[in-house]
Amino acid sequence: MNRFGIIQLSDLQFGSKHRFGNPSNIYDALSIDINYLSEKFNFQTLYLLLTGDITETGHADEFNEAIKAIDLLSKKIAVDQRSILCVPGNHDINWKLSVVASEVGDSNLKYNNYNKFTSTICNTQSQLQSDKYERYFDHRIGVEILLLNSCEIEDHETHIGYIDKTKLLETLKLYQNSDCSDYTKICISHHRIEPGATSIPSIIRNSDEIETILIENGYSIALTGHIHANKCKLVTQEEKTIIYSGAGSAGVDKAQREDGIPNQYTVHVIDSHNKKIESFWRSYSPTKRTKFGLGAWTEDVSFRNNPMYFDLPKIINFNDFSANNSEDLSLLKKYSIKSNPFTISNAEKISASQIIKLFVSSEGRNKGAVRPTGDAIIRGSRGSGKTMLLRYLDVLGQVNFDENFANKKVSESFPVLVNISLIHNSEWKSSSIALIESAEKLIFESVIKCLNDKNNALNSLEFKNSLFKLKQKLNVLKNQEGSLIWKLGVAIKEHMSNYFTHVLLLIDEVAPVFPKEFFMDSVNGFLRWMNSIRNSGPFFTRIAVYPNDMSDILNEERFGTVINLDYNIKNEEEYQAYRNYCIELVNKYLKIVSQNKLNPSTVDSIINLKDSGEEDSLEQLIYASDGSSRRFTSLMDKCLTSNRWRADHLFDKNDIYEIISEFSNNLFSSYDLTEKEIATSLAKACRKQITYRFRLPNLTGLVNSLHAKNEELNIVKIAEIGRGTRGTIYEFTYPFCISMDIQTHHLKDTKRICTSRDRTTGEWISQVTKITRDQLDYLNKEPRLDGVIIEVDDDIVVITDLLSKKEFVSESFGGNLKIGDRVSFIPVQTIASDIIKSK
Repeated sequence: MNRFGIIQLSDLQFGSKHRFGNPSNIYDALSIDINYLSEKFNFQTLYLLLTGDITETGHADEFNEAIKAIDLLSKKIAVDQRSILCVPGNHDINWKLSVVASEVGDSNLKYNNYNKFTSTICNTQSQLQSDKYERYFDHRIGVEILLLNSCEIEDHETHIGYIDKTKLLETLKLYQNSDCSDYTKICISHHRIEPGATSIPSIIRNSDEIETILIENGYSIALTGHIHANKCKLVTQEEKTIIYSGAGSAGVDKAQREDGIPNQYTVHVIDSHNKKIESFWRSYSPTKRTKFGLGAWTEDVSFRNNPMYFDLPKIINFNDFSANNSEDLSLLKKYSIKSNPFTISNAEKISASQIIKLFVSSEGRNKGAVRPTGDAIIRGSRGSGKTMLLRYLDVLGQVNFDENFANKKVSESFPVLVNISLIHNSEWKSSSIALIESAEKLIFESVIKCLNDKNNALNSLEFKNSLFKLKQKLNVLKNQEGSLIWKLGVAIKEHMSNYFTHVLLLIDEVAPVFPKEFFMDSVNGFLRWMNSIRNSGPFFTRIAVYPNDMSDILNEERFGTVINLDYNIKNEEEYQAYRNYCIELVNKYLKIVSQNKLNPSTVDSIINLKDSGEEDSLEQLIYASDGSSRRFTSLMDKCLTSNRWRADHLFDKNDIYEIISEFSNNLFSSYDLTEKEIATSLAKACRKQITYRFRLPNLTGLVNSLHAKNEELNIVKIAEIGRGTRGTIYEFTYPFCISMDIQTHHLKDTKRICTSRDRTTGEWISQVTKITRDQLDYLNKEPRLDGVIIEVDDDIVVITDLLSKKEFVSESFGGNLKIGDRVSFIPVQTIASDIIKSK
């Protein structure tokens, strides 16, 4: 990976003038947009930068609201606390504290609330120091971020930006002799720095001298906020250049923005391969409809060129640099490894050079997918390794193609990775025919792009001529009948057969884009699409899908070998297979960062590894991962960073319990107060019945948000979907059971509790308890609303609240309701729960 994303949010202004409610829901649409951009433009989100005015008045309550929202956002975009950097804005200075600071002669008092905020949610270097500015160095990718406090003289009387020149110069002297001179240097502040800005109050008072210092010391990017509008400017002094990028307000309401200026934020992508920074300007549209509802972030049309591209004078190749120069002294001491290899758990964020080294092949599971020919359906839950497998096939296929090309051999296949989610989400609810056309257009463009990239890499006149003829043939076929895929197949057969016989289409993210009806439609749906690709000629397919999201049609071998990547850890044979997989995975990850390449660190140098017995620590991590390789790597990350490390001590079972509990608590913190109360109430009911499995007759609306957030972040999962009168069976996830002391195991052949939770002396509890409304504390204290049924069928009921006239829906209700009936119910967001017919 050589493209890294920096998310810049400015002027969120949590408080009375925050646009997205209290509590704020700004994180929902933002995370969707950021993850969409990351997929579409192929970058790894690495940093979240907050360039001031986090709050409206600097009050502690406003900062607490900011902590909740930013914590949720960071989890959704996979940015940890160490990668959140912040500087204060003028609104973050509390005037009451400022008065006290003036009276007692301690100017730092005015930052009290801000510093408490940064200590809770941000990197520790966001804390303000009186004698220096902080410089944050990322030795993995060769980037420095200088955090400038432009509110040095801001208080209840003075309102202008200022950066202390003397403090800045002293700060820059601290690292003069370091090996960081060739890093990409970024500085962030709230007030604008560039001289000559049209609004004088928006810039720092001493802008000329600060700009000169920054340019002379090699800072090439300055990120600011304050003016509630996206701005960009390039300044050159004596052949040295600095890019000024001012972000608009991401969160302030309309009254605080100029007419016509929407809420805005910016994504900056540093591309080490092309030595550029790309800035994507985004704006919020409250009227834009997506599959997630009304209101979404979109391209900021106020910029003629969006994204904007700038050359960077100094930049290090990330792929080369990160493999050699990143060393963590604490990890060297503890585990003899140079860095933590588990911080990146998403396959799309792993560099191509590392994919082959890290991929774990399971002959029993993915043998049919790894071969370069034929078709296969790759089924697996989120985090099961589908994308890793596709990327492995892509990288390995490219390596094999290059070797065959060098030896003048014809390859069996030429791999092309296609991410279907790049189809714009506005098209996701289109007809099946329209979706197929969009998907085929994306496949066509992806194949042509891969061929162009290969042409540039090979620098072969022969290949270039063949590609030119292929494009000519496509122009000839352009106005003829037939699909894009068919035309592409014809052109490939005619002009690329000297190099490869088939294109291996590695198609990812089918499930989120195509509706379930697409897989059921035998005329215009999945069957038609597969036949269209196959009848178009030289194409093999690997299609990654989620189980339970599809029709059972995808289990049919006529669509290719069905490869199931999920492991059922409660089955002994699958447990052993997954255990072997996890050991190999950890050992491969540790090998690439080990100090001693001849005798690398292994999993048994970290964890007390016993294949059986009550003290087996690895068994607990396997249970907590629930067969998800991504969750397992996240848990290994928690192990390496745990404060429970002690010299000459392997992590034992108690250590692992604490790590799992902390992992669960972090997940649980992303739920709102109502969801936490519901989960706690359900957990209490399960503890009384000594089981973690339950049904909720007519109350399933209560548990929806606990299993529908994100498959990997849920604390409840569906164990068995209800059929007819048999209700759905739910299970609490293992980490939540550990943290809430919910029992998961009986001693073998008894009903007594197995406190060691191991497979040697215990077995998984199979008992399912039926939880009624009388058993739930939550239902007995929550206020109820009165409403009337306005719509009802076999699957859903819609209720209008009599007072607010808001509509609530439920899929869980008794069978005797009809339109016009008066009912009472408990609202859980937009869900009606515990519906009772009024007498």
